[in-house]
Amino acid sequence: MDYLDGSCCEICGCYFQHPDKDELFTHGYPAVCWDCWDEMSKKERKGHTRAITRTI
Repeated sequence: MDYLDGSCCEICGCYFQHPDKDELFTHGYPAVCWDCWDEMSKKERKGHTRAITRTI
């Protein structure tokens, strides 16, 4: 369920790293990590949001 609050990628399940702290980052909404985003087509990206931080 961590993908619902944006703690992990909704595609691969990797968790997001807080950019300034040594802890997890939560977007507050479902997000797709940068690696998965790069592999998605423009059509697949519709309805998804790209993460604003890297994964762990």
